[in-house]
Amino acid sequence: MTTYHYESIAVYVALGDALRLASGARVFTTDPTTGAPVDATQGTRVAPYVDADANGDVSFTAESWPVRLTGGTVYEDVWPIDAAGPDDATVAGLVDAATATRAALDGRYLTSVPPLFADPNADRLVFWDDSAGAFAPLTASTGLTLTGTDLSVRAATDALMGGVELATSAETVTGTDDTRATTPAGVKAAIANGPGSIMGAPTTATTNGTPTTGTTVTRDAVLGNYAFTAVAGHRYRAIIDGLLMNTSVASDVAVVTVRNGGASTPTAASPVVASTQTWIPSAGGAGQMAALAAGTFVPGAGTVTLSAFVARAAGTGVETPAGSRELYAVDLGTA
Repeated sequence: MTTYHYESIAVYVALGDALRLASGARVFTTDPTTGAPVDATQGTRVAPYVDADANGDVSFTAESWPVRLTGGTVYEDVWPIDAAGPDDATVAGLVDAATATRAALDGRYLTSVPPLFADPNADRLVFWDDSAGAFAPLTASTGLTLTGTDLSVRAATDALMGGVELATSAETVTGTDDTRATTPAGVKAAIANGPGSIMGAPTTATTNGTPTTGTTVTRDAVLGNYAFTAVAGHRYRAIIDGLLMNTSVASDVAVVTVRNGGASTPTAASPVVASTQTWIPSAGGAGQMAALAAGTFVPGAGTVTLSAFVARAAGTGVETPAGSRELYAVDLGTA
């Protein structure tokens, strides 16, 4: 069995109409007729492929010739130095010179390999420009940043396109974050919770409330608490509506207040945020008088808890909240 050896074979890739040397290229070794893999020995490795060195030269041995070096659609058939090679006519078909000879083909071997594209002297992406039929550097365009081996999306600003985090509905309602983008859901929440919006469903009662005796300030436990989360710097209007005051003695005067307990249930000592005073002309249901109370306040950020309170300001009777009443608050916007 004869083993042939071929040194300094040029491994080529097709660029335009010319054959150019590729530094460090790996090509498969196949039979030119059948296309079957052909084992090539290169150093201690036996495999159906060979690797070119930095100059694009490759040395290997094989047991059958010619051997086709192929990278896919581009290929070159090669012969060993100690076997009969192609005639000059065959060589002429491998190069673009009509007068090419085997020596002319050998003369095309290069000692250095030109780059596939010019050095852009900057970090760039490599892409295939099909219109030019060549590799080219791709610039990171608007919104992208290329640093070393990292490609990232830059942060968006009011002047630059880029990546941006979406704000939650709560952040949109708060309205102080200037680095996040809103969504339709967030805008809807902001409108629902913005100036002029009610801060949740009212607290309601339809039965008589907690009566008060004397001048004691008494919380209407039947109506209960109304709680919401306030935004810093916003003014709110506290409202108790539909309240009727009942007395056991004619001509009594009742005082109705709404107090804020913050994160806790209000007490008689809690700050008053709304108030009204009502004269009740007669005792019993026939003498009931409307007592609408409303007032504005700026609680600061955090939980607000409101309750209605009743006390007797004048007279001797027992004052009782009645009627279909409700307690709520409205956001009036920036104070």
